[in-house]
Amino acid sequence: MLTPWKDVWKRVGASVPAKGVFLALFMAGLFALPALERFFWFLDGANLMIHEGGHSFFGIVGSHFLMVLGGTLAQLLAPLGFALAFLSRGQALYADGALFWFGQNFLGVGTYMSDARAQKLDLFSPTTLVGGKDSHDWTYLLKTTGLLRFDEPLGTLTKAAGVAVMVFALFCLAQHGREKLAGIGKK
Repeated sequence: MLTPWKDVWKRVGASVPAKGVFLALFMAGLFALPALERFFWFLDGANLMIHEGGHSFFGIVGSHFLMVLGGTLAQLLAPLGFALAFLSRGQALYADGALFWFGQNFLGVGTYMSDARAQKLDLFSPTTLVGGKDSHDWTYLLKTTGLLRFDEPLGTLTKAAGVAVMVFALFCLAQHGREKLAGIGKK
């Protein structure tokens, strides 16, 4: 099922110029990270709704840790699920778009992780709606796992992973778009 993505990855890996372009786009993405994070504001509302729904969905299991982690899990699994569904139907371009969305989610997750100790983000949670104390998922998750002191480096690595996925998705979009246009021209 992942063949369209594997094919692009092989092409990138086999070509020195493609590797250079990939690395250049990756570095540019890291450099422009603050702008990238603001540019995709239109996805943030959907990501937030999926995130909050994930708390309820994973809360059914009965584990507090999984319920808290469930927001981020849902936020990442939703676009990945769309991507895999599109791939299974042979719709590579749509899958590439969903893969880009998957990568974009890592930017928000990384920002949230990085804020675990500082807690400066303006959060939305049911407790804030009724005047309760804010709850910060990643403060709880990192404190519980003993990783709270690493919140900023973990957040940065998460954002870098997101940029890498987004750049790869752009390569896939370019390749699959070129193939689609070539196929249209042959008809």
